[in-house]
Amino acid sequence: MDYLHVDTLVAQVAKRPLQPCGDVVCSDRGPSGTLLILCDGQGSGVRANLYAEMIVSRLRQRLLGNCSLRQAFAETVRTLEKNRGVTVPWGACAVARVLPKGDTTILTYESPPPLFFSGRQVQVLPARPSVHGCALPAIGEANCFLKPNEGLMLVSDGITQAGLGRCIPGMPEGWGIEGVRDYLSQMVRAKQEWQTLPDAIQKKALSLWTRTGDDCTTALLMCRRGITLSIMTGPPVNRENDAQAVQKFMKCPGLHAVCGGTTANVVARETGRKLEVNTESATPLTPPAFQIHGLDLVTEGAVTLNQLYNLLDMESEQISEQNPTVELHQFIGVADRVRFFYGQAANPSEGSLAFRQLGVLQRRQILPMIAEKLKAAGKLVEIIPI
Repeated sequence: MDYLHVDTLVAQVAKRPLQPCGDVVCSDRGPSGTLLILCDGQGSGVRANLYAEMIVSRLRQRLLGNCSLRQAFAETVRTLEKNRGVTVPWGACAVARVLPKGDTTILTYESPPPLFFSGRQVQVLPARPSVHGCALPAIGEANCFLKPNEGLMLVSDGITQAGLGRCIPGMPEGWGIEGVRDYLSQMVRAKQEWQTLPDAIQKKALSLWTRTGDDCTTALLMCRRGITLSIMTGPPVNRENDAQAVQKFMKCPGLHAVCGGTTANVVARETGRKLEVNTESATPLTPPAFQIHGLDLVTEGAVTLNQLYNLLDMESEQISEQNPTVELHQFIGVADRVRFFYGQAANPSEGSLAFRQLGVLQRRQILPMIAEKLKAAGKLVEIIPI
């Protein structure tokens, strides 16, 4: 399998209209995996939202500080346990991490257990006490292995407690996680589109609540086969590394594009293939098109990347013209993971007066800017020096 892509989808309804939801969801996607955090702040409204935001921020800071997932979660829970019953931030929380191969860990604290679904089967993943050295009895841990077309759902207790106090037959303590499981099973067996599942769970929970209700959140992680686009731009500083860099680039599964005339020459030379240039495609605004057999796209470098950055806020349907920059934009549009193989050899043209007058940024400047836009759009982006 090329790449396991994890889509995240969240549905939320606040307890009171026009007030912030007391549940906070945060998701991060990186080369090491996908992380989803759901925190239910104590109370409701602004205070609960602030509590939840603080807890999520604390947990993310610990993870960024090179703590393992279990250690970071345990340290956060230890702080929360000290805050029980006092007027300082407290909340229930759950975190799920999906590794690139599908290995998944879910840690919970005072939260409903997760739901796993595959094909027509939906099951509650029972949480056992975490066995990590610094864990607490209050922490539950569940594990599973996710494959394409399989998913994981986290819900706040506003979902599982829906209907509490209404004396609904068969629901003495509210809907419950088993009720959510059974309802989700019906939709999965009916082959309902996975994108509709969080909203469907929300609507059912709201129908069970009275006016008082609670903050309700449904967070879905759904796995599928992802598409990788590898872009090689700029040759290595040392020519001795050309062969190794091209080999590494070509071995990456998925789509392949080259941005840069010099880079294209390096790739053609090291692969033994012919580089063809279509000068007729060039215009005062558009660089010429290139072609190397076996590669999906070959373009000019710095100018194309700068033009690409300016197009990233547009949908492909909004662009009627066809040129190398637009083609690169279309390739990026279908990709879930974009890998830039970045060669750092100096390019005299990038520092020229003409480039300065046109506002063309150098590769080292424009690549991080492109990466930020792609990450904001939900892409997994890697910049790999070569």
